[in-house]
Amino acid sequence: AVRALDEALRIGRRVIASFPNFGYYANVLSFVLYGRMPKSKWLPFEWYDTPNIHLLTLNDFVAMCREREYRILKRFYYSEKRPVRILPNTFAPYCMFVVEKEG
Repeated sequence: AVRALDEALRIGRRVIASFPNFGYYANVLSFVLYGRMPKSKWLPFEWYDTPNIHLLTLNDFVAMCREREYRILKRFYYSEKRPVRILPNTFAPYCMFVVEKEG
């Protein structure tokens, strides 16, 4: 995922990255209660058949951007019905970031 983002930012000035948030409370509860990777409308695949190569949280992505010196220009956290504004790492099942390379 990092190499793909590096390459996208090498070619274009800005990149839109979106992914399901594995920090979302329903995913965490599913894992804790059933001991299995979550499956939902947002994550409809079994763990062995998912196109999500890297499982991450919103906070993981923000930390990776900071480490790689990527600037996050905009963040969108949302659920099925509305934007999520409070504790997005816990309450947003999905997110989208607009990122550019600093410098």
